Amino acid sequence: GEYYHHRYGLDFRSARFPGIISATMPGGGTTDYAVQVFYDAIETGHHECFLSSETRLPMMYISDCIHSVIQMMECPEEKLTQRTYNIQAFSFTPAEIFAEIQKTRAAHC
Repeated sequence: GEYYHHRYGLDFRSARFPGIISATMPGGGTTDYAVQVFYDAIETGHHECFLSSETRLPMMYISDCIHSVIQMMECPEEKLTQRTYNIQAFSFTPAEIFAEIQKTRAAHC
């Protein structure tokens, strides 16, 4: 993309996103545990995570993802400082999300 922009003037824009958190059932990716854990908490009260409890992974809510794409696409080409962007939001570990779910479940029991 960078090559075609510099060589031919192509308006190339690219974004790399972290794991996206949405209400959609997960499809088996590395960050999908962050959605699956909520379904499991409601359905069975148990979740087996294949990650270490201290593995910190980057995540982003779907609404923030959509907003960032719209902003990038609506930005006038002459204002872009680069052509490829790493979009960031927040990170957490399985231990942190499990603890928050347990606090919420305890509060509602």
